[in-house]
Amino acid sequence: MKKLVFVINSLKMGGAERVASILATNLSSQYDLSFVLMGGGDGEQLTYTVPNDVFYLNLEEVSVSPVHSILMAFKKIFYLRAVLNSIKPDAVVSFSLKENCISIVATWLSSIKVYVCEHTHPAYSKKFGAFWNRLRVYLYRYSDGVVVLTPDIENWMNRHCKCLARVIANPVESLPFRKIQSKVCHELIAIGRLSHEKGFRRLIDVAGVLDSMDIEFRLNIFGEGAEFKELTRHINDLNLAGKVKLMGVVDDVEERLRKSDLLLCTSLYEGFPMVICEAMSVGVPVVAFNVPGVRDLIRDNDNGVLVEDGNLIGLATQVSVLMGDYKRRERLVLAGNQSMEEYSLDKVLACWVSLLDE
Repeated sequence: MKKLVFVINSLKMGGAERVASILATNLSSQYDLSFVLMGGGDGEQLTYTVPNDVFYLNLEEVSVSPVHSILMAFKKIFYLRAVLNSIKPDAVVSFSLKENCISIVATWLSSIKVYVCEHTHPAYSKKFGAFWNRLRVYLYRYSDGVVVLTPDIENWMNRHCKCLARVIANPVESLPFRKIQSKVCHELIAIGRLSHEKGFRRLIDVAGVLDSMDIEFRLNIFGEGAEFKELTRHINDLNLAGKVKLMGVVDDVEERLRKSDLLLCTSLYEGFPMVICEAMSVGVPVVAFNVPGVRDLIRDNDNGVLVEDGNLIGLATQVSVLMGDYKRRERLVLAGNQSMEEYSLDKVLACWVSLLDE
């Protein structure tokens, strides 16, 4: 049985973290699999649990300067190499830019294969800063493969990094599908980290447009993040406190999604938006801005509705029209659910097994 090590910063809430836990749970019967968590300490509470050995390096980074960040990276390389020398895996799979670069360097001059995963579009994501973005361009060519989520990201990688990129989408777990039960449509939902790239400020602006149109609605936003206070102020400034709620993180978000009438997505860009996949799986229509990542999943007026990026009035208008069109909502959810078959867990796992067994 081949030995695998998954390298990731943590198993707290996040898209990459969730995907890593799903893959680990379903690949454990075929591989001897361990996790290395770069940040956090032994015993920390994990959002996602895995049936595998977990090694904690306890190297949570609080960068105070570029020099400190570089020194921390070398420390992580040293610690990771030591752990890999003790485990002696056949391959490493890492799940985020910093961990990707560190894993490539830590496995240099060894027989360990290293596969790195990109969960964002490098052309748009500024999360990690210029230093790490430059390292991506230089180091990825030395990996044994780069796993990306869409053909658009694959093209970017091949063009800029000169690496072996291949598309393996995130797995979409099969969820109980429900047909639209009521012609009444008032409950709107949005889900994601409360950070700039998720575009929740402009979602609140869309809610303001709906309010000015005298549309009856409630918008619940689930998630936590750095923009919580700013978004709360924006809601109050627009006098929307009675209609728009920041709900934080809840354990039953899938059930909250299932009870909603429309999912709204106003992100500036996405990698592979799992929340859209989940909405389509359970039978909730999606209205979204036409941005990278989102347009890879939604075919306008087929399995969802796309609106020109940044057109707040246009998005509010589409929401208003869809709220009053039961038949169209019904058609969208049926097509959306069918389109998710392409990303079934079995198909995605088969792609990973094919890659890892090369």
